[in-house]
Amino acid sequence: MAPKIYNVGIIGYDLRNPNPANDAGKDYPGIQSYRSTEEMVKDASVDVVVVTTTTETHSAFAQLALEAEKHDIVKKPFTPTRQEAYELVPPIGEPEAFNFHRRWDAGFITLSTLVTDDSLGRITDFEVHFYRHLPEIPTKSSWKTKPMPGNGALYDLGTHLIDQVVYLLGLPKKLTGSVGSQREDNDSGYEDSFTLLLHYDRILATV
Repeated sequence: MAPKIYNVGIIGYDLRNPNPANDAGKDYPGIQSYRSTEEMVKDASVDVVVVTTTTETHSAFAQLALEAEKHDIVKKPFTPTRQEAYELVPPIGEPEAFNFHRRWDAGFITLSTLVTDDSLGRITDFEVHFYRHLPEIPTKSSWKTKPMPGNGALYDLGTHLIDQVVYLLGLPKKLTGSVGSQREDNDSGYEDSFTLLLHYDRILATV
């Protein structure tokens, strides 16, 4: 993902388990190789570390980058648990920022303008949804289908929707909701659906 977004070419790789069918050294001759992620992060020529790995590794890799005093960009969710997030924040030493690119969707920009200039009048109900049609479950070997902290629809898609509500309406007074599994072929039981209610003084937001 990072090379497509930030237009960064391959400058190095962590060669973990090379084999004849999958050997980065042969595919990218002349490119710097590292014996471990730790060695790669500590390279003085590295300025920014972008963590786009599976969710359960976000905290560990972000910690490595921060300890090496690198700029650090972490894909959502920041960490699987609140405790891991609290443990990461103190070492940062500089103001941290959270960026949600869904704020720049054309439809949401239009909605933000309508809400800000009061074109819609008093809002009593607010709903925002993601609709997905996936007749077949993602490959069962995928990390996304494993029931573990930080996985599931709420962490994957809900983070964007919750941010949009909070961005427009502020922090709610109360939260209620549920997560569950709707697919009949969801053998692992990972959470593939959710409904979240954000309660405000005179507004109910549904995600």
